[in-house]
Amino acid sequence: MPSVVILGAAGFVGAQAARIIVGDFSDFEKIKTASKEHDFVINAGNSFTRDAVTAIIAGLTERPSASKGKLIHISGGGNFIDFEDIKSTTKGMFNGKSDTTVLETGTEGPVETYIVCPSVVYGGASVASLTKGLVTGNAKPLGYVPYVDEGTAVLNTPGAAEGRTYSHYQMLETSNVTSKDMVAELAKVMHSRRIFSSSEPKSVLFEQAGEGEVKHLVAANMIVEGPRAAALGFKPKQPSIFTEIHYHLKDVRI
Repeated sequence: MPSVVILGAAGFVGAQAARIIVGDFSDFEKIKTASKEHDFVINAGNSFTRDAVTAIIAGLTERPSASKGKLIHISGGGNFIDFEDIKSTTKGMFNGKSDTTVLETGTEGPVETYIVCPSVVYGGASVASLTKGLVTGNAKPLGYVPYVDEGTAVLNTPGAAEGRTYSHYQMLETSNVTSKDMVAELAKVMHSRRIFSSSEPKSVLFEQAGEGEVKHLVAANMIVEGPRAAALGFKPKQPSIFTEIHYHLKDVRI
């Protein structure tokens, strides 16, 4: 039976495991060793840096040639690219540092690589987590829930419970919502939690929508299509983000 190791298993992908390895993404040798010992590595922990990916690839590359290692890398729709234009992925994109490393490794051949791109994931983590959600973590220090201009930017929102190298790049998409509609519900939640005095979101200029790259997620369209994932059997089943945002944010630390 194939063996699997999951980085970031305490998050959206599930925490049940036969053996738990405790460490962080900077522990190169620990990640390398665990990767070498398993047939499949699922990197669901971090797509913003290449540190963990480099260690995974180093371990899988050392596996016997008769047992080629396989990496499934969980990235994100924040790259803002069409699913037929994956080759334009660059290190400067939202998840580009890790994605380009995975794509280059798969092309060169020592490891079989796959990339899965959910977009704005919502829903609860499988265990209590200290990690802030990207959207709530952006809003709290601003003092308001932002949307840019008229809030017409479209986001794709998959629920958490859901051949050649470049054809191994899968987009997971469920429903499209406008930025204004989504943040309207988030503002209600943060008001009910007494984080903000107002239950209304705020229209702002692009420069006021957040720090760093996050403001691009608030302002830009994220319209993706996932025919490859659908062909493999992916079918969204979870409730709408408008329902889930109230349920899953009622108790978590924001």
